[in-house]
Amino acid sequence: MVSNFHGRQVWEFDPDASTDQERAKVEQLRREFSENRFRMRESQDLLMRIQEKKKATLEPPPA
Repeated sequence: MVSNFHGRQVWEFDPDASTDQERAKVEQLRREFSENRFRMRESQDLLMRIQEKKKATLEPPPA
């Protein structure tokens, strides 16, 4: 969803978009990031990797 601010996006959480197991994994990653944010400053883009992996399994391969 795009807001009235040029170049900004607003993301909304959809609780029905994933399974309980996927949400538990995301919560685990968020907790680990919060606990280690001063030792390891990079986010390691693990949430994006989970989304890309899920997206790849849902999309058919290019013809």
